[in-house]
Amino acid sequence: MGGNFSPSRTNRIGFSLPAKPNSTLVKENGLPALPPDIRQVTTTNSSGPPTELTKRRTKKKLAVAFHFGRTGGWAREHYQCGHCRDFGHYLGRNCSKYFPEEVAPGKYKWLPEYTTGNKKLYGVEGVVSEECPVSAIKPEIQQLVQIAALDAHSFRSSGATMFGSNSGQWPAWWFDLITTIEMQRVLEHNARMEAESER
Repeated sequence: MGGNFSPSRTNRIGFSLPAKPNSTLVKENGLPALPPDIRQVTTTNSSGPPTELTKRRTKKKLAVAFHFGRTGGWAREHYQCGHCRDFGHYLGRNCSKYFPEEVAPGKYKWLPEYTTGNKKLYGVEGVVSEECPVSAIKPEIQQLVQIAALDAHSFRSSGATMFGSNSGQWPAWWFDLITTIEMQRVLEHNARMEAESER
């Protein structure tokens, strides 16, 4: 990732937030929609997702999207919409996308399930979705997670990052995206270390 992230060299990773971006760089009424080609985003005043990203609800969906992808959710057959409809999985999943009439509070909870090298299950505290992740994760949320992943890959391979290394100059939406994703990555790493240390 770009910015001031510097995980420790110990097994358990700590997390330090980069400097909060200068609020004067982002309009109070938010930023326009993200352009189709992310290479168009070149300066701190460029277009980008709305500042609605700062809402807690959106950050929770980013966390769900991040872990759903990391646990292989998108590739699993029982999370493919056609398969789900054919076999009736939606009846217990709170699918607001296709079956909003079947949604009921407390009916369903999705939690990320990871496995260690020894096939031991572990999860990430605080990450939960009360509807099917495929239904809960909107295209724009998934796009943001993908952009963050591409930026992280670019930073690891070349040191380049979309808005530069000075996190104080990042737009607020980018700061929120990167810190949210990085926090979830660290939480998963620490949960794995803890699971692997248990006998």
